[in-house]
Parts: sequence; structure tokens; C-alpha cells
Amino acid sequence: MAVGTAMFPYGIPPITPVDQAQIWPGSGPMRTLPSLAPDGPAGAEAVNDQARAGGWAYDGDPYDGAGAPHPVIWTCALG
Repeated sequence: MAVGTAMFPYGIPPITPVDQAQIWPGSGPMRTLPSLAPDGPAGAEAVNDQARAGGWAYDGDPYDGAGAPHPVIWTCALG
């Protein structure tokens, strides 16, 4: 199991998506973890044995000054 962030250079959505937190269960495809807002980036930094992923997410678009960062724990990352 692993987590990380799919990082994209900032552009105007939907042409360029914002950074996305992702989890990989060990086989099969990566899964995107939800952000706090549709236009808010998110990143995953750690995962434990119960598939709880920790990281950060913005509650809006940080590039236009509307979003603020928050710590996040995804408790149902794989389930």
C-alpha cells in the first residue's frame, strides 16, 4: 500500500486538473482520494495498516486566494 500526490502544473480547469491525493492498494489501479472542494488541491503523505491516509487538502482554490489548507485523514481510503 502506498500514497502520494499526482502533481499537475496549475492551469485553468478542466484543462489542467489540480493536485490530487492518491492511494495504491498494492495491486490494480491507483485510486484518487477526495478533496475538500472541487477546485481544491489535495495531497496524501502517509498511510497506516488500517488504510487510513493522512495529508492535506484545500477548501477552495488557493491560487485565487479563496482556499485555505487543512490537515486531512481519509478514514475509508480503500473501502
